[in-house]
Amino acid sequence: MSRRKRTTGKSVGSSGSAGSRKSRSGGRVRARKSGGSSAFRGGRTPLFALPVVGLLAIGLWYGLSGNGERSDVTTNGAIAVHQTTTASPLPVVDVSDMQPRVRQAVEDAMKGLVLRPMSANAWGKLGAVCDIHDMFDVAIQCYDRAMALDPSDVRWPYHRAFVGELSGEAWHEIEALFHKVVEMEPDFPPVYYRLGELYTRHGQTDKAISALRTAVRLDPDLFIAQRNLGQTLLLKGEVTRAVEYLEKAFHSVPADRATCSSLAQAYSRLGEPEEARRFAGRVQSLSEAMVLPDPLRYQIDRFGVSSAICTERAERNMAAGKFRDAIDDLLVVLEVEPESVRTIMQIAIAYQRIGDN
Repeated sequence: MSRRKRTTGKSVGSSGSAGSRKSRSGGRVRARKSGGSSAFRGGRTPLFALPVVGLLAIGLWYGLSGNGERSDVTTNGAIAVHQTTTASPLPVVDVSDMQPRVRQAVEDAMKGLVLRPMSANAWGKLGAVCDIHDMFDVAIQCYDRAMALDPSDVRWPYHRAFVGELSGEAWHEIEALFHKVVEMEPDFPPVYYRLGELYTRHGQTDKAISALRTAVRLDPDLFIAQRNLGQTLLLKGEVTRAVEYLEKAFHSVPADRATCSSLAQAYSRLGEPEEARRFAGRVQSLSEAMVLPDPLRYQIDRFGVSSAICTERAERNMAAGKFRDAIDDLLVVLEVEPESVRTIMQIAIAYQRIGDN
């Protein structure tokens, strides 16, 4: 199954499949499983293999000595840490050609995990670093382990569902994970929005409408849910009701292209050509202006340190008027691409905007 494109919120009816894209890890990602994830679910300590040096090697040795475990240096310089009785290893993550900040983030998370191997937070942190940098196989296994260690923490099934869908897992498995989140946090609107998206992509229209209605009921100001509810009703043929929600979304965020496009379709089907033309005329000059306010996924975003992620985040911060935050990210990009004229110009614009304010 093809991987879904990572997104903060998509309009209904988009393909949802991921095409070729620039790696968010800042380099080639090679993560392979050896023996699957059964070692996590069984609660055993698995094998780590990471190309790391210096202090990490020392930390691995001292952090694991005396616990029935050993540390080996392989022929290619990677450090393999494993329990002598463990047969199923963790994924092997090659970070050798990643950008320095990404490599450092992975190594720091690994150090924390070595020091606290029974900590759900330590597993979750490594999962988060791998999650945001698109190392999905590793992220999935880390989140599985975190869920096993602390089943009461809503973060782990939520992030696990998100990454599982991006990696192309069966939709009913993602549904089950989201339902775990609903059981723990029944008043959390974003999970119902995510369920609505999931159901729509897989032709479960009635379930999608129900989930999106719950999101809107819990948060009437969640305009992206109103838009997607209107779009889903439009797909079902309930055009008049679709217009009701789409108009609410439009009056809240008039610059959203998907809302205007859907309204153009709806009014055309209602036999109101003037209104259809009015909204169709706006589409070309607009962009996707709505994103899902999702505090749990925002926590993951802060772990992103590759130049690709920093570029995306800087663009969002520039659009939101957060110019100092944008500059911080653009300076990271400049470390990797020191001759990037576009980045230098964006930094200059950001400083100018700060001066204007």
